Amino acid sequence: MNKEFKVRNSFVLFFLLTIFSLRIYAEDKISISIEKGDLEEFINQVEQKTRYKFVYSDKVNLKVAVTLKASDITIEEAVVSALKNTNTDYKISGKHIVIAPAKVKTITISGYVTDKESAESLIGATIYETSKSIGTNSNSYGFYSISIPSGNISLKYSYVGFKSIIIEENLQKDTVINISLTNNMILKDVVILSERKETDFHSTLTGAVEIPVKQITSGPALLGETDVIKTIQMMPGVNSGIEGLSGMYVRGGGAEQNLYRLDGVSIYNIDHMLGINSIFCPEAIKRVDLYKGSFPARFGGRISSVLDVHTNDGDMYKYHGAFTVGLLSSRLNFEGPIIKGKTSFLLSARRSYYDLLMRPFMPDDEKVGVKFYDMNLKLNHKFSDKSRLFLSSYNGSDILHSEYKYDWSSDYYYGNNLEEEDIKLKWGNFVTSLRWNYIFSNKLFSNVRASYNQYKMIYADDCWSKN
Repeated sequence: MNKEFKVRNSFVLFFLLTIFSLRIYAEDKISISIEKGDLEEFINQVEQKTRYKFVYSDKVNLKVAVTLKASDITIEEAVVSALKNTNTDYKISGKHIVIAPAKVKTITISGYVTDKESAESLIGATIYETSKSIGTNSNSYGFYSISIPSGNISLKYSYVGFKSIIIEENLQKDTVINISLTNNMILKDVVILSERKETDFHSTLTGAVEIPVKQITSGPALLGETDVIKTIQMMPGVNSGIEGLSGMYVRGGGAEQNLYRLDGVSIYNIDHMLGINSIFCPEAIKRVDLYKGSFPARFGGRISSVLDVHTNDGDMYKYHGAFTVGLLSSRLNFEGPIIKGKTSFLLSARRSYYDLLMRPFMPDDEKVGVKFYDMNLKLNHKFSDKSRLFLSSYNGSDILHSEYKYDWSSDYYYGNNLEEEDIKLKWGNFVTSLRWNYIFSNKLFSNVRASYNQYKMIYADDCWSKN
């Protein structure tokens, strides 16, 4: 028992002596004088005047400026004063002083990039930290997230046709920054010519092409009717099949091997009038992306291509629209706020008058009329900076209406009878979707969608006789 007690007391004594010796080392006094020197000079003086040795890696900048003049101060006070502005941490362990670069905290900055006038989300806006050469782009919903070292930041927000904004702040924690860019009307149109990449929007996606809306509205028109598909037919690797129709054959694939999406929902039939027009109304379109290869997994499997069409969200601050009269159809597009800054709507409609133009030139006993119509409706509500709700709907149909009259007066069995036959054939798409965007964290963006789509054909045959 006495032996165990002695061993225990010896251990406690050794431990107390060790702690005491370390404390004595830390409280050693030193007088030091450095004028416009560097960290290397400070290390040399301390090692020469004391029993301490410095331990550091090659990542420590020994040439950083140090100015220190003091007498009779502790080693720890001298080290703190010398490393005050060097972004360097230290630790005193026995006779060794370990110095290392200070750990840099990483923060995440996220938010939405929108048009200041309409609050429309800007897809593919550039966010670039100028001092650290770190950048990113906003996604298809205008959301961005960028992780950078904390401290002084200089973020530049830019988008083609808009005035750039630079945000300079000292940030030490994750921050949400929503930016609204102003349309830049100072410069005139600038034409940039390149050999190949003027339409590529992702260098990592082979065969991915963005078709600007301006190119669609100013593209080739059949009897004054501009069309998305006819603009795409001018792209490399895309063929129209039959000239003048809206078929799309990509790199040898068939027309049925393409996937067509409207606001994230698949469309089964994109043709009006058996291919003369497509169902996409140019005034309602915000962005068109064509994938000729390397399809993202979110689209599922397709053999030939994917055409992803996004419609406008609706102006949240002012009302505006357009009414277009063409040779074969008329279009109406109107958008504006329901609750200013919170809720907006978009209404787009188109109706052809092929039937009105054809019927006057047909005989009275054979009247055939063909027409089509499209309607797009979109509602956009902003609950908060983190939560937004979208309701979009499309309804479009082709209608074939024929009236035939048969005079059987010379027939022996029927006598003086007049038979009329009325036939209607209607086919088209109905698509609706409810989409909720929510930001759970600076690095987690969710897009939840419930959708319904339908393609149907209705045939009606109404026959009767008159005496």
